[in-house]
Amino acid sequence: MKKLFYFLSLTLLLILPGTAVLAEKGGVSLSYRGHSADVGWQESFVRDGGIAGTTGKAKQLEALEFKVETLPANTKLEARAHVSNVGWQNWVSGSGTIGTTGQGLAMEALEIKLTTTDGSSPSSDIYYRAHISNFGWLNWAKNGETAGTSGLATPVEAIEIRVVPAGSPAPGATDGHCITENEVSAMKLSFNLTRTGGESLSATGGGTVETSDPNGWFDQVTGSLTNPIIPGSFISYQVFASNVTWAGWNSSGNPSGSVGNQIEAIQFELHGGMENLYDIYYYVRVQDYGWTDWAKNGQYAGSMSGAKPVQALTLTLLPKSQPAPGSCYRSYIDFPVGRYLQGCGVVVSIPDQITMIKDENNRMIFVAACTTGLNATLNETPRGSYRILGKSQNTTLTGPDYVYHVSYWINFIGQEYGFHDSTWRDDSAYGRNVYTYDGSHGCINMRLNDMGRFFNIVRVGDPVVIV
Repeated sequence: MKKLFYFLSLTLLLILPGTAVLAEKGGVSLSYRGHSADVGWQESFVRDGGIAGTTGKAKQLEALEFKVETLPANTKLEARAHVSNVGWQNWVSGSGTIGTTGQGLAMEALEIKLTTTDGSSPSSDIYYRAHISNFGWLNWAKNGETAGTSGLATPVEAIEIRVVPAGSPAPGATDGHCITENEVSAMKLSFNLTRTGGESLSATGGGTVETSDPNGWFDQVTGSLTNPIIPGSFISYQVFASNVTWAGWNSSGNPSGSVGNQIEAIQFELHGGMENLYDIYYYVRVQDYGWTDWAKNGQYAGSMSGAKPVQALTLTLLPKSQPAPGSCYRSYIDFPVGRYLQGCGVVVSIPDQITMIKDENNRMIFVAACTTGLNATLNETPRGSYRILGKSQNTTLTGPDYVYHVSYWINFIGQEYGFHDSTWRDDSAYGRNVYTYDGSHGCINMRLNDMGRFFNIVRVGDPVVIV
């Protein structure tokens, strides 16, 4: 009798955990695996909450195989795929495969559902979501809804499935489980830069607005997102205004800024679920300095401490997995001229790759991106305090391994170190980290136009501080 008792106890211990899991899922148990381009079939099936396919490898999912292990007697699993160049396939019931293999055709969407033979409601809900090229993970579809894209020719790369008792909460957000071509084309990003009592410039669908006035500036920004893919999503924004600091976040076409105080920096963010599918990128043109690099998703774009207004703004939306539209190295410039120099003179910030001039009234009258000497080598630009020793035009600079003709030359340590134009560099090289791998022989390089302005302002004997 004792042996029988121990046998029954052991049997219950072995059976009850699995039985409890099945009960929690309405008696449904299944596993699945993916077939990916250049990879083939996954080695093993995954279960509830597992990932079929790949992420971060740009490998399209071409097929999905189901293995139905347990279902209530009156219930069946059905699934179908929308395949590139094929369209929607027929429904597959029970264990089986949707999609194709050996044809190089991507799955672009899928639908999965539980149905009953007697017309009653299934005891379980089946949720699933797709990871798609360019966007990443979409939100959860349920019980026959479409997960993926329509009309965009965008491959599915991975699938996740979860089964829960009917009526249970979804595993996550359920808006935006399928993105259609019409939804993408209908979504519009609009923004406006305004100078109270003056210029008002707008762009719809992203784009650029900029003043043609070299002394122009703006004091308010507005923005809106119409027909977002996920209903209720919106953009917010705030500006750094002179004499005010950060003016506070606003959204939905309401202005951020302070009347009469120039915008010097700006931020944008996405909300309401769109931030999971898209990045919002933006960059600005700062007076005298030029265009910054790209900022995204709430990062600063612009400048501080230099009283230099934003004179242009570019704004765009990109799907989450797409690369940035350009360099994101430095979207925000802090002009530290006042920290390192009392009175008038020149300041060069090596970490910021900026050259600045401050006048007798403590105003920054010149700022430009530069490229300094190759970092951490004998060619590194020497830090310290110096003075302008001389100025000349149309000069030839020679060294052990170079001969350069320059239009402007201003030296501050003998004839060895100075400021000069460097037309052999691409304009995009200045102000970035180029000095860490393709820096100068120790001089401070600037664009030709910037060097011309610098030459006309600086005087022999002016202090030079390099930090």
